[in-house]
Amino acid sequence: MGVGLVCPTVADTAYSLTAADVVAHNGPYDFLWSAGALAFAVGATRLPSLPRPSREITGWPAIVLPLGAQLFAVATQVYGYFRPLPAAERLLTIAVLIVGVAQIILSRPRPNLNGM
Repeated sequence: MGVGLVCPTVADTAYSLTAADVVAHNGPYDFLWSAGALAFAVGATRLPSLPRPSREITGWPAIVLPLGAQLFAVATQVYGYFRPLPAAERLLTIAVLIVGVAQIILSRPRPNLNGM
């Protein structure tokens, strides 16, 4: 799967570096788009050698990423509030993001304490 990600990335990079000079492109790295698609297909058919049992993630670890993203968005909007943009837009966005943070905290998965 990693090769499937690297091949198109290299092909896109090589193309973007040379595309400014030409209108039609038949570059030496064009095969990488096909190679990347083939690598994805091969990687998708492979099973992991030793599957690991999944575990339930509960509590704060279950919400740290979305909560961090929400808090980063709030900080960005607070910073944007001091820029020359309409204030109503920033205040409304801050209110919506704070509601999102509260919802994430209140609805986070919690461990089953009664054994059911």
